[in-house]
Amino acid sequence: MKRFQFRLETALRLRRLAEQQAQAALAEAERAVLAAEQALTKTLGERERHLAYYAQLQQQSKPDIALIAATCQYTEILEEHLETQRQIVRTALDARDKRREALQTSRRERELIEKLKEKKHQEYLLQEAAEEQAWLDEVAVLRFGRA
Repeated sequence: MKRFQFRLETALRLRRLAEQQAQAALAEAERAVLAAEQALTKTLGERERHLAYYAQLQQQSKPDIALIAATCQYTEILEEHLETQRQIVRTALDARDKRREALQTSRRERELIEKLKEKKHQEYLLQEAAEEQAWLDEVAVLRFGRA
């Protein structure tokens, strides 16, 4: 009997390739989230250091008004930068979630075709066993007829 050949093997290879690409895209999104979170943490640290410096300026007995005004202005800039960083983190998290969903979809599509392949292979094995049994029965009948 001829060997097992799955007609959708090309589609299965394409699904595997799509899944690998989805995994790579998810890994890239994970790296982007990590980088965005690190940048946010760095900016938060900068703000904490700056607020400590600002508090120190206010504690002075003769504060420099121009320096305090510049420090307030820089505080506002830092807050805007923090909000921008938070938005970048949210965007990166959303992109990661979409890529995770894409990976799950790719995985389900691949598994669906693999299950179909396994089912067809089992049918092939059953058919092969039935044909072999039929052949053995025929040989037994022929031998019995000669005896």
